[in-house]
Amino acid sequence: VQPVYPRYALQRGLFGWVLVEFTVDDLGRVIDPIVVDHCVEEFKFKVTECIDQPGYIFDRPALAAASKFKYKPKVVDGVPIETTGVRHLISFILDEMKNI
Repeated sequence: VQPVYPRYALQRGLFGWVLVEFTVDDLGRVIDPIVVDHCVEEFKFKVTECIDQPGYIFDRPALAAASKFKYKPKVVDGVPIETTGVRHLISFILDEMKNI
């Protein structure tokens, strides 16, 4: 599931990433995703740096995407079980950056 790139970020050339943590239940569904860390970046003088403004711009679309992820549940003794502490890094990259 691809997250929606926020229009505000596209217009300002912002990119970044969000580290999301959640539980995968016994059916492979994502439960209670939360943001563990994030970074919004921009190019300044050919160097990237994390900025706080606008902070949290990618959090909402990352959480929305993560909530739609599907996994194969962990199986112990033939029984699917819930797994806590699963982490997934979601990147937001502009098309023009893919060749950098």
